[in-house]
Amino acid sequence: IVVAGDPRASKIENYRAIAQDERERRFSAFRHVCLALDFHSVTDQYENALIYGPDWQSNLHFYAAVAELAEENRDCAFVIRGKNIDWLELPQMAGILERISSLKNVFVDDVYDRLDRSYELAAMADLVVARYTSLCDQCLAQGIPVLIFDALPNGERIISGFWDYRPYPVMAYSALELHEGFERVLRQQNFMEPGQFRKMRQEYYNSGEVAPQVALQAELESLLSDKSVSSKLDGRARSQRPRDPSLQ
Repeated sequence: IVVAGDPRASKIENYRAIAQDERERRFSAFRHVCLALDFHSVTDQYENALIYGPDWQSNLHFYAAVAELAEENRDCAFVIRGKNIDWLELPQMAGILERISSLKNVFVDDVYDRLDRSYELAAMADLVVARYTSLCDQCLAQGIPVLIFDALPNGERIISGFWDYRPYPVMAYSALELHEGFERVLRQQNFMEPGQFRKMRQEYYNSGEVAPQVALQAELESLLSDKSVSSKLDGRARSQRPRDPSLQ
């Protein structure tokens, strides 16, 4: 097993310049930018009834938590981004959409005709607040603080039953913990101790000076070289064995 890291994480760094230019054009009035990554919402009520986790009530719970953060932190721009924007058309979302629309610091990103749009938004973010998605890990690998909101309306949790990132302070299990994490990251500039964050990134993502693609290529070349040398030595050993007289 070769742990090389996620090659997609480097996309965030590749889009830094483009992202910062957009941030200056669109969000210069705000001190911070927070990217909010939601779960997708299905559009069929019967399909929704069979879903546990990314169902309408759970997604409403997440949007409400983001709205509360936005109401209390007017100097931060909150950009909501998801797999799609189907949720905007759901009658069940009308109330939260009205609440979000009334906030001048909340923006629902609807650009879906451009490749890697989510990576552009991640590259301009000071903080990511999210339901779990692989982009969370890619942001963490690039040194961007992430708070994963794992609370459901009934008090249950989603992914933390499988993995919770402990001892690293990534998970938030209630709106209060999300608020405290937000304050810690953007107001106190203390997501976690720098040494602890470096350790986490190294342990989880093999983050360092070498890009994942380069590390993987080097490791594979080393394995091929070792295999080639081993094969040659094994061939020489066979050729030097004394022959069985009975086979002559």
